Amino acid sequence: SRGETTTLSKEELIHTIILKPPSAIIGPGDSVVIPPGAGGVFPEVELCIVIGKRSRNLTVEQAPSAIFGYSILLDVTARNYGPKQSGKAMRCIRKGYDTFAPFGPGITTRDELPDWAKTKMNLWVNGELRQSATNETMINGVYELVSFLSRVGTLEPGDLISCGTPDSPEHQQKLVAGDVMIAEIEGIGRMTLGIRNA
Repeated sequence: SRGETTTLSKEELIHTIILKPPSAIIGPGDSVVIPPGAGGVFPEVELCIVIGKRSRNLTVEQAPSAIFGYSILLDVTARNYGPKQSGKAMRCIRKGYDTFAPFGPGITTRDELPDWAKTKMNLWVNGELRQSATNETMINGVYELVSFLSRVGTLEPGDLISCGTPDSPEHQQKLVAGDVMIAEIEGIGRMTLGIRNA
């Protein structure tokens, strides 16, 4: 992705990947829950890779064979949560709360989305367009991500890899209870999500 970490090299940037627990996943029509004490919760619409077969130590050239298809994932972050001095060290916590990975509305197979870089992504909050981009500016592309992660651990069918936001987070405003989000990626579909307090 781009944004605050663009001062890192391509090789350094890929090491900033974040893990989210399975309990963060919700589906279309569900609601993101704002944790108690969270000062600011922000969403980013991202292309999501869905792994289709058990894979380990893939080259970039082999990576497409591991991909079943693509979907939408919203990377939700409680940016102002936790000790101020923690900085980026707490990103797995700030991004890992229950409901912080809305996923769906379905899976588009790899052959149905051959040019993932040019797919248009949009995010509306209460009818206002907050994010609109393509993945053409990705620093590490889909196949680089799959290859790298397959060398960290074994990829299993159903694993999800979210590709990061392709534009700066400056477009964002924090979410509040009662907001309604619509996330859309061309060729995949759209999903609607609510926001509520815990």
